[in-house]
Amino acid sequence: MTGRIETRICTQNSLELADITEKIDFAFAIAVARDIPDVSGFFSEIHDTLKPGHKFPVVEPKGHISAEKLEKLFPLPSSLYAIDFIHG
Repeated sequence: MTGRIETRICTQNSLELADITEKIDFAFAIAVARDIPDVSGFFSEIHDTLKPGHKFPVVEPKGHISAEKLEKLFPLPSSLYAIDFIHG
């Protein structure tokens, strides 16, 4: 995996991923949606890094956040983000 996984130092307002637009095959988020101050910005940055048509699964453990609240965290339709909601 050497050379395939890259760590980044993020700032409070950015994931610092602008240099890898449409270069990522897969990204995922586990149990973080309720803890992100700028959810829209976070998911926009991740979306921009993904190659066209690739998915971004979001996993939230049961009881961590309600399905209704999770859906409200995303200001744009999930079809624009290619996000899969997994809850439970």
